[in-house]
Amino acid sequence: MTNMLLEGLNSLIQTAKRKARGYRTAITLLQRSM
Repeated sequence: MTNMLLEGLNSLIQTAKRKARGYRTAITLLQRSM
């Protein structure tokens, strides 16, 4: 992978973590993301 792809993936993960604050379970997080 190139650094650009890794940075993009990391950005998506960080955004998901930010949105996950306040949700108690991974199930709730998955439901919200769909």
